[in-house]
Amino acid sequence: MMNGKINLLNIYPNFTTRLYYIDVLKIISCMAVIILHISSQNLGDYLPNTFEWQVFNFYDSCTRFAVAIFVMVSGALFLNEEREEISIQKLYTKNIVRLLVAYIFYTIFYAIVTFYLDEHTINLKTIVQNAFLSSHYHLWFIPMLIGIYALVPILQKITRYSSKKEMEYLLIFFFIFSILRDTIEPFNLGIFQYANAIFKRFTIEIGFIGYFLLGYYLNTYKMKKTNRTILYGLGLISIFVCIVGNSLYSLSLGKTTQNFYGHFFITTFFASMAIFVWTKDTISKRKIKKRASKVIMKLSNASFGIYLIHAFGIRMMAFFQPCFAKIHVVFLIPIMAMCVFMFSFICVSLLRKIPYIHQYIT
Repeated sequence: MMNGKINLLNIYPNFTTRLYYIDVLKIISCMAVIILHISSQNLGDYLPNTFEWQVFNFYDSCTRFAVAIFVMVSGALFLNEEREEISIQKLYTKNIVRLLVAYIFYTIFYAIVTFYLDEHTINLKTIVQNAFLSSHYHLWFIPMLIGIYALVPILQKITRYSSKKEMEYLLIFFFIFSILRDTIEPFNLGIFQYANAIFKRFTIEIGFIGYFLLGYYLNTYKMKKTNRTILYGLGLISIFVCIVGNSLYSLSLGKTTQNFYGHFFITTFFASMAIFVWTKDTISKRKIKKRASKVIMKLSNASFGIYLIHAFGIRMMAFFQPCFAKIHVVFLIPIMAMCVFMFSFICVSLLRKIPYIHQYIT
């Protein structure tokens, strides 16, 4: 033990160099982001006082942890002290270039697909303009990740030479100036108005770097059983508050609001932490059988590609609308999400057969 950091082998007898709980989190988050996007795209078609809206709000609220956990997983992997320090040259020639190529490829791909499906024709000038001026709604994740990756050599120095208390001190700043600030900001009334005025005087920006460091922290340090129990309770309460709070607030306004859906909203923060720690604690205690490990690794390794392709899969589901018409809305979302997940996985498997570029686009 160094600086209070744990050796997972001493705590989890079945621990191997492969962090299977990370693989499971990637799969869970991948499915969650598909459910989230299917739900959010349909939410605006209904009023808050309808049953359909409440169902979409339920699924949307339950899966808001997806992006935060994706970033936390990246932090757990990149900042893991079992991993050698990454050089700036290797970072740019291997990790960042892969993200950049994927971003350019899929920005052009979605510009072509969206324009063709909407206009039923091809206009090269418009497609190029759309590709350069904007990207598809889910691709924002890649530039954000590139920004964090660019700081990895610095972040590695911080995590490797900081004590547990120093890391907690940094995460407190993340909680105050990202989580607390973004939770209060939408409700600019009463006491919140004064709190927002105070926050605006400070320009401390941590953002997704906070989740990146939080992933490292939760992967490195074991939480006491009592604290885990409290965290699980906060996670469940957070999901409940997100569902009910967003519903009641939208009903009061008579229209859809997404104030409770933010990546840095306090309910998203606690739900993400709870799911991360629960999965780590549960999976790390289990011995993964050989057959199960192969399936987990295969799905996990395809998760980046599935994320990139799933929006295309959702669009393709429109062609099968008659097949879904008779399915009750409560069951429709998970069924559609599973179809999109499998469609995306098949696409990834096929794209990986393309020589040279497959490693950049999947």
